[in-house]
Amino acid sequence: MLETLRRLPRSQMLRKLMGLYSIQATNVLFPLLTLPYLSRVLGPESFGLYATGQALSLFLQGLLEYGLALSGTREVSKHRNEKEFLSQLLASALTARLLLTIPATFLSILAFFSLPMLKGQVALTLAASAWAFAFSLNPTWFFLGLERVRMVAFLEVLPRALSALGIFSFVKEPSQAYLPLLLNALATLLASAIGILFLRGEIGVRLASPREGAALLKTGLPLFVFRIAAGLQATASVFILGLFVPSGQVGLYAAVDRVVKPLTVAWEPFNRLFSARLAYLAQTDSSRGNALGRQVFGVMVGLGLLGTVVIYLAAPTLVPLLLGGKYAEGVGIMRILSLILPLSAVAHFLGAQWMLPHGMDRPLAGIALLAVFLSVIIGSLSAHFLGILGMAWTEVLTTALIALARLGYLARAKRLPWQNRAGA
Repeated sequence: MLETLRRLPRSQMLRKLMGLYSIQATNVLFPLLTLPYLSRVLGPESFGLYATGQALSLFLQGLLEYGLALSGTREVSKHRNEKEFLSQLLASALTARLLLTIPATFLSILAFFSLPMLKGQVALTLAASAWAFAFSLNPTWFFLGLERVRMVAFLEVLPRALSALGIFSFVKEPSQAYLPLLLNALATLLASAIGILFLRGEIGVRLASPREGAALLKTGLPLFVFRIAAGLQATASVFILGLFVPSGQVGLYAAVDRVVKPLTVAWEPFNRLFSARLAYLAQTDSSRGNALGRQVFGVMVGLGLLGTVVIYLAAPTLVPLLLGGKYAEGVGIMRILSLILPLSAVAHFLGAQWMLPHGMDRPLAGIALLAVFLSVIIGSLSAHFLGILGMAWTEVLTTALIALARLGYLARAKRLPWQNRAGA
């Protein structure tokens, strides 16, 4: 793996990757700092409520984001010198997200009345929804397309730092399960306002017509389906467990999940940096693109395997250290979930790094929808009969099936980086 890493292009691209990883590390660090505090102050039952609210917020964020981190960033990068185009794109994106608040509000109300963990939790549901709406205004995707890594860092790190400070200062008892979500909402709203003010001074900020906003939603539909399905699949475990096991067990699983799952987000800098580069090489030099793809794949899988070994061996130490003695039962859960790391590396590379740059939006969305279906069916059965251990194995199995489905599609189309297309 080290030799593969050395062969990656030693250029500005590698420096940007390191910069994005610095941002990602900071984004992971703040939740890990607050996790031990919240798990102890709230206790397993209230932490389960908090985790359910967080899962709702993340789902709504996926709906409101609408794949702009993929499609919008790419369009900004292509037209970075066209001020009028950028202004129109931003206006359409803001309007589109305002339109999406209508179904998001409906889904929030539906979750409040239908999910057992949210019934009667008005403050929790409102705080989760407010966080999602504040997130939808954040223009990080726009600055990423302009390759302003420092501004991206500011807009991503600021809300996490402020919310962490607020959590340590104000969350003091189990009845405050809603408060971490509210603090995240306020901090995210502040960062979003700062980002929009910066853009207002450069290209102007306005709203487009509802028709223009709807047009952007229509063109981005395949990537939206992919994003929302992936987000639902990633957060479904907590919702499903809430239907079959006590809240204390949900809290135990969610706490361990919050330690392992953030590590899979480590692939996001690869997605942000190499997706556009591989899309360019797919059009201009497929041989170079295949070579770069093989190198990136090797690094990602190697890092995933290393992460599994470290987490598996360190689980007996990490669980009491990060979560406290009440969560000792989570060691087995952590070891099972560690198997997700290399599988998610394969799935991320084949999806965001390969299928998207090669214009395979529809099959990518189809596989994501299939994964949601399998997660709900298999997860419900395993949670009912096997409890939280069954859910942990379901997450591993689902991730493996996603990777295999993408691999199978690309192999059949002869589009893997190890294959040479006829006539290429």
